[in-house]
This record gives sequence, structure tokens and C-alpha cells, in this order.
Amino acid sequence: MSGNGNGFFTDGAELGSGSEEMLLKTLFAGTGANAAEFTGGRALQPESCEATLINVMREQQDDFKLMNTIKKTPVKSTVHQYNLRTDIGDADMGFVAEAGEAPANLQDIRRVTRDMKFIQKRGEVTEQALVVDAFEDAFETEKVAATLSVLKTAEKHCFHGDSAVVPKQFDGFLAQVRNAPADKRNLIDARGRTIAAMGENIFTDMAELIADRGGEANKVFYPLVLGADIQALCRDRLRFGSEDRRMTAVFDTYPTLFGDLSIAGSAAGPDKLFFPKGAVKPSGDPRNLPNRPASVSVAAAPGAGSQFAAADAGVYMYEVHAVNEYGVSDAATCDPVAVAAGETVRIEIAAAAVNPGTGFVICRSMPNGDVTKEMVRVGREEHGPATVAIDANADLPGTAEMLFITERKMQAVVEFFQLLPMRLYRMFPTHRLTSPFVMALWGTPNMKAPHWCGSVRNIAYKGGFYG
Repeated sequence: MSGNGNGFFTDGAELGSGSEEMLLKTLFAGTGANAAEFTGGRALQPESCEATLINVMREQQDDFKLMNTIKKTPVKSTVHQYNLRTDIGDADMGFVAEAGEAPANLQDIRRVTRDMKFIQKRGEVTEQALVVDAFEDAFETEKVAATLSVLKTAEKHCFHGDSAVVPKQFDGFLAQVRNAPADKRNLIDARGRTIAAMGENIFTDMAELIADRGGEANKVFYPLVLGADIQALCRDRLRFGSEDRRMTAVFDTYPTLFGDLSIAGSAAGPDKLFFPKGAVKPSGDPRNLPNRPASVSVAAAPGAGSQFAAADAGVYMYEVHAVNEYGVSDAATCDPVAVAAGETVRIEIAAAAVNPGTGFVICRSMPNGDVTKEMVRVGREEHGPATVAIDANADLPGTAEMLFITERKMQAVVEFFQLLPMRLYRMFPTHRLTSPFVMALWGTPNMKAPHWCGSVRNIAYKGGFYG
């Protein structure tokens, strides 16, 4: 535009020599991997980290077994919807008379929505690190570190994520199993027994339960601390001949009548980011942690559904931590409470007036004990003066859980809805000579058929309350 001086560009504007060239350099990305070698500036733009991600997951398979296992499904919306078919029709219906009317095939189809969640972490490299000669490129090293950190967050919360407690998290597979409709939910309660005490039933019972609903469980995930117990269970059924020279054996498959279960190896078994319920301490970003609850009160009384038996009677200690997306607060304590068989404990939690967090971690001792471990996590009541939880002794503190999945039938059963693959966004430095960036991964894990998956809960482990 030219001429009258009223347009965005005017005839009176003075442009220095070469300014058009510099503008183009600013708008278009340069080339190269080392920021210290760039000339003429570099635009802020996202970079695909697919190659970095693949290399990390290939080289450190045992660190990210679940993220390596599940299929990545691209989605195009922050709220993804799909139909879930849990029943293909009644097997007793279908016979008709000659020229008879065919009955409707009564199926069970539900509409499911999944909200995308956003994992983002900021990193930076100093200009000094970029310009000095080093054994490895500083920016690439920091990018790999950020990739590992994002993957650790995704892997951990594929198991432990719970949007009811921390809304910015996605629901992990354990939460999706718990949240399945009651008649489609596959849960087995170990009630504080060890794997040795349960024996092979810990595998065969869940495999049968899933098979009865049309699934075929083929992978099992569990915390590292259960690994030795599972291998001991397998070795207890091993018979050696006189020609065997090996001192021991490691088993990666457990056969059942309903299909073989993968229980170890690079694609299943013990996972470093699948944790048992243990001691809870303050952790996370200290600048943004929630404040501890203002008060906690407990009271025992006879209640329906109580699983406190005569052997469970005693005096219990409770501690409650506030939690949000940044971490876990200090604990708020209360007076011990005496609990008799057939009673339940009402736990009333008053949140802090400022920065109360989004949920709570409730910890409990053994009867007449003075050490607490995590029992259950609950969301904070936002519209009332307090959050109330009932302890019926259904969730045992200091125990572990195992996850069984059916990986595939006609299509993938578990998957990761991916709104954005691993991506690096270069940021603009402000007042400091650094090269900052944000690593992002957007999406959510999805269990398309939770009735073909399941979990065994309240398993005793070495170092826990029942091990």
C-alpha cells in the first residue's frame, strides 16, 4: 500500500539497508542442531521430537513399558468421543419360524468422552553451555532430559492418574477399571494376603473373570516390589532334572486355561513407575504445593458395609495430606480413634482457607500402630464446609495393586489418545542469555473395553503393612 500515508505501510517509512532480508530470517526457521552455530537469528517454532522420543523409548524400554505398549491414536479435539460396545447381543435370541419376524439384536452401546490432558515442562540451556566445546551438544542433552521427564510423568499417571483427585491429570488405567459400571468391573480383593498365600489364583481367577466377559487378558503390570514374590511363585512350581545346570530361572509368561499372561520382559511385568501404597511425605514444587488441611477429625460408629473384623479391632492413627497438580503437602494429624468389629470411621477434612489443593491423601496405621501409610485418595468437596470420607476397611494401607489388560481383540483395547505428539517449543529468552524451551505431550490413556481388563488390589508386599 502506498501514496496517502493512511495505510499500514506509508511512503514516509525509512527502511535500513537489508531490513527485508532480516525480516525474512526472523520469520523463517534456520537450520542446524547447535544453537551456538545459528546466524541471523532463529524464529520461535515447534520442533517434532519424534526421533528423540523413539530413541529414548527404545534405549530405556524398561522405564516406559506401558507407554511403549499401548497404541498411539491421533485425535483432533480436546474432547474426544466414541461409542463403546460392551455387549454384541443376547445369545439366546435369534431363532424364528419360517417367514417369522427377526427380533432386534439387543446390544449395549454407551457414548464415552475423554478429555485431553496436557503435560508440559520447561527447560533451558545457558548461552555459556552452548558456546563452549563439550563432549556432547548441550541443547540436545537437555532436550533428551526433558523428554525423559515428560515420559516419566505420562508413564506414572497411566497407572496412578485420577482426575477426581487432581482434575488436571488424566484418569489412569487403575481409575478406569474402578470407574467401570459395577456389572462390568473386574476387581479382586487380596485382603492383605501375599502372592504366595494367594498362589496361582492371583493369575487364574482374574484371567477367568475377564474371559467370562469376552476378553483375553495377556499382559500384567505391577510394582517392582512384587516381582520377587511372583518369580518365587513360578519357581515353586518348577521341577528340575538331573541334567539342569542353571542356578535359577526367570519367567516371563504364566500359562492359564484362558490364555498366556506376559508377566515380565520389556513389554509387561514390573514397572519402575507403578508404585505400591507406602509412606507419604511432602513432595513436588515447594512454591506451589497446597497448604496442609486446616483440621481432621475422625469418629467410629457401627456402619453398613464394614469390613473391620474382630482381628482388625484396635486404635488407629490417621494423617491427611492435601494434593494438587504440583505435589503433596505436609500432613494434618488428629487424635487416635478406637475401632471395633462392624464399625466404620467417618473422616471429616476441613481444607485450608488459602491454596487448599484439589484432593487429599488419607493415610492410616495398622491397629495399635504408630506408623501410617497411604490408604486412599479422594477429591476435595468444593461446595461444602468439609470433605467427608468413610473408612470401611475396604482400602488397606500399605498394599499394592496389579493391572491386567487385554491388549487387543479385533482392535486395540488400550490406547493413548494423542492430541499432540511429543513436541518441543522454543521460547524467547527474557533478560537472560539462555535458550529456553517447553516440551509438550497432550493426550490421555484410554481403556476402550474396561470389562476386558481388571485389577487385583490390597496385595501384601515386603516392607508394607501386611508383608
